Amino acid sequence: MAHLPNWPALPQNTSGIPWSANVHNAYKLLENIVVHASQLASHRESDELQLSYYIDEVTSRALPTLEALEASDEQLPSLWLHDCAEHLGALIVALRSTRDRSKKQ
Repeated sequence: MAHLPNWPALPQNTSGIPWSANVHNAYKLLENIVVHASQLASHRESDELQLSYYIDEVTSRALPTLEALEASDEQLPSLWLHDCAEHLGALIVALRSTRDRSKKQ
């Protein structure tokens, strides 16, 4: 499996005001999904059902959460949002690749 970059840390708000609780909660949800899915994708032999579950978690929970952050009034940095989206895309590819390898065995 290709090495995934580190999940981007939540940046400081440039306005000096802390991010809202909603942003922090959304970030924790994203981070939790990414950490668990990345661990699973890094194993050569992972359970196909777990891999499918995390593919679904990324596509049906993480991506919509990131889209909601982008659409919010919080004005999160577009570069950070882009980096997160790229990471989630790479994670989906890694999970699918691991799942495909496990099917062949």
